[in-house]
Amino acid sequence: MYPYKIVVLFLAVFKLNCICLGDIVTAKSVWKEHNDLRESDGMPKLSLSKKLSKDCEDYAKHLATLNIPDQQLFEYLTDDRVDRAKFKDHIAYPISDEKKIHYIENICEFSFRSCVSEWYDMGKDSYDPRDDTDTNTDADTLTDMEKALTDKYTALIWKSSKEMGVGIAPKYPGTKNLRKIMVVRYSPPGNVRGKYEENVPEPGDSEYLKEETTTMSKACGKKSYIFAVLVSFQTLTHWFP
Repeated sequence: MYPYKIVVLFLAVFKLNCICLGDIVTAKSVWKEHNDLRESDGMPKLSLSKKLSKDCEDYAKHLATLNIPDQQLFEYLTDDRVDRAKFKDHIAYPISDEKKIHYIENICEFSFRSCVSEWYDMGKDSYDPRDDTDTNTDADTLTDMEKALTDKYTALIWKSSKEMGVGIAPKYPGTKNLRKIMVVRYSPPGNVRGKYEENVPEPGDSEYLKEETTTMSKACGKKSYIFAVLVSFQTLTHWFP
């Protein structure tokens, strides 16, 4: 009876994690996620470039050699006695081309799910069309992380970009550690001063955000993802202390 319970427990935990962690992150899944977001805001789809993707993968492998401390997706805060999770951007990773001549680049680190939806959601929350004007001072009130997330959002959604590349590499090659580094490049590069109005949609609700509540994979969200991991860990440690 005991082995049977172990099997049932394992399958239940595995199913819970599968529901909330979603499919395995690949270059094509990241590409599709981008185009779903862009389409919801009326932006043209991007093509997936093999050349850009190969260069992204090479750079992700290079970043893995820098021994940058693990970057977390969420910072857990207690506010008014309520625990909440705050998304953290991974600004510790250096971009490969600061002049942004041929492409613009987004980088993140993850274990099970990509950072694309967070780039979109959190960056969109911080984005202000007035940031494109030299006279706007509101942008100065943003933290470095909020500015970085805003830049990632506008790069992701930029209308004039035509193609993208996605590269994913293990952070600790040759080990069982699941952490990965993802590099995404967009070409022609966005975030061009004076061009935001014609390339970034006006702030507001998008169809993508409305659809999030109607599908199982989206409905899981960050809270259910955290819940699934905690349940998995706590349950397994109960059975195997």
